Amino acid sequence: MQKMKMVVAAGVLAAACFGVATLPGHAAKGDDKKADALTGLGYVDLGKVTDAIKQTSTWQTMTQKFDTKKNAFQSELESLNKTRYLSEAERTQLANLKAKPKPTAGETADIVKLEGRSETLDREAQTLAAIEKPTADQQKRITELAEMRKTALNKLQDESDKRTEELKKLKAAQR
Repeated sequence: MQKMKMVVAAGVLAAACFGVATLPGHAAKGDDKKADALTGLGYVDLGKVTDAIKQTSTWQTMTQKFDTKKNAFQSELESLNKTRYLSEAERTQLANLKAKPKPTAGETADIVKLEGRSETLDREAQTLAAIEKPTADQQKRITELAEMRKTALNKLQDESDKRTEELKKLKAAQR
């Protein structure tokens, strides 16, 4: 008990010697320079540091690269969504047709046809799904379309995941 009283008394004496202004809660309330001089402690305003970093040309360049890459990935995913049901051979054919600087009218029609194939297959699947009692051939086609759709959506998800990971890496490199 006697030791406890001595510890409390020593604590009160120490507080009186250092002054109440040295407590962190009180230091922030007064004049910052005065409080810093009394406490010997400093602080970093992370908001100001972050704002200063964001004003640098390096940060702006990296942000611009990130946005450019993000927009390119969005365009790629939209294109992949349009062509999700195409086979590898059809995708190659489409890429070759699109790579031509001036495709002929027939080639342009082929591009439109290949890009519209996914929509056509989706509509066919919806039409067949709406049939109350499908025939054996219709049921077979429903199964084929369902399997194609499952495979296509898995590929699309994989591609989306790859691009998301690349964007995360770019974002992490910015920090």
